[in-house]
Amino acid sequence: MVKFKKIFAVSIAVFALILCGLFQSVSISYAASEQVISGGDGTYTVPVNLDLKMGADNFTNPVTVEKFGGKYYMTFGFSSSIGYLNLNLDGKEVGKTSEKKDGWTYYTYTLSENNLKSKLSFSAYINAMSREMSFTATLNLSSSKNFRNRSRFRRTACGICSRYFNESGG
Repeated sequence: MVKFKKIFAVSIAVFALILCGLFQSVSISYAASEQVISGGDGTYTVPVNLDLKMGADNFTNPVTVEKFGGKYYMTFGFSSSIGYLNLNLDGKEVGKTSEKKDGWTYYTYTLSENNLKSKLSFSAYINAMSREMSFTATLNLSSSKNFRNRSRFRRTACGICSRYFNESGG
């Protein structure tokens, strides 16, 4: 009888763990399927389709898009094989911030929702070829995944948005 009670208790515990695991994976899947446009403020990974015949491995894919207060901040990285990367919208170069890490350069551009939905025109200088090339990138927004519910952006006491870069996500 004692043996039966132990087996019964162990089987109940295993069953409870399985149920907890199922509920946890369901909630994780739901959060991961959230899209950057319809989702709330946060940080998303977004696959990008590059119109390149070769050299796509010199660019980050997916890109990171942070949504905060109706604005979008797309971070696109490139390897040391690329001299520079410019995003051009409506015939003008888009301003950017930059960060270097582990031999890669990451540019962050501020974009509107309409820009995110359209083809993005880039020009890049290829060091090995000593020339500039142009290409387009299209964000696959329907496949975006929220990996941090908080953005690296926050509203300060005076109501001005400020950016801070700490790995904990604020």
